[in-house]
Amino acid sequence: MELFCGLRMCNLHGLVPARARHNVCARSHLTLWSLRRVALRLGFFLMFAAAVGATRASAQEHVRLVVLISANAEWAPTKAVLAPQKVERSPYGEFFTHVVAGEPVLFMHGGWGKIDAAASAEYAISRWQPKVVINLGTCGGIEGRIQRGDRLLVTRTVVYDIHEAMGDASEAVDAYSTDIDLKWLGHDRFPVRVRRTMLLSGDRDLVPAALPDLLRRFPDASAADWESGAIARVADRRQTRLLILRAVSDLVGPTRGEAMHNLPAFQDSATRIMRLLLDDLRSFVPYILTRLATSGH
Repeated sequence: MELFCGLRMCNLHGLVPARARHNVCARSHLTLWSLRRVALRLGFFLMFAAAVGATRASAQEHVRLVVLISANAEWAPTKAVLAPQKVERSPYGEFFTHVVAGEPVLFMHGGWGKIDAAASAEYAISRWQPKVVINLGTCGGIEGRIQRGDRLLVTRTVVYDIHEAMGDASEAVDAYSTDIDLKWLGHDRFPVRVRRTMLLSGDRDLVPAALPDLLRRFPDASAADWESGAIARVADRRQTRLLILRAVSDLVGPTRGEAMHNLPAFQDSATRIMRLLLDDLRSFVPYILTRLATSGH
């Protein structure tokens, strides 16, 4: 401002008294200071408004129930059945909100395999902060121990494709096994017929040649999938309630697997399974909300 005053006043020397020149510059300094104060206050106000807006936007995104769908063959029929009007994208896949039994439920395609399953579960929990994460999908069954179409309510996941060569392999498997806390469901009968059981989980399909060793290591095994172990691990670490409901899409026996080298057969079966599970969802969403209310959440 001194430069401004000097430039303006340079042609007034000798014409304007020194005191007058000083008063003009002083008023200019005062005006600039006032403008600075106004700008500073306006800046603080805009920052506060932005923070409030962000908080409100974040609060609007919170939902009580998030449904994670993993495989592409499971997500396609989910979209076909629910026919969402608006589909958005996350770093891991599409998502949309659909009202089920009066409750806004967020459906998210998390991706297949342990890596994307874990990452997308963490993303969903961090972004939407749900009370319950629900994983719907398919699994392969072991012939003679389970039936095609059986619904499984998973109580424990075991990541079985860990090959530890330096130490005790069983310790490594135990470290990545997760017990799923279902006590909050109470002792009421689950609204759909399910089989409560453990589920093997790993980035591989069940194959006949591997069954003898698999059953030796895990005598209680009856089915396996690719993603449940990762999702259960993340939900447990984040202290978020989890329901894994999977249905058997195909069976593997000592000599053959129904879906081996037959992707269309799996896709057809997955479509039937997902229609079944999505229909079940209308029954157990009210049940879940009642249990949450009963437990104070």
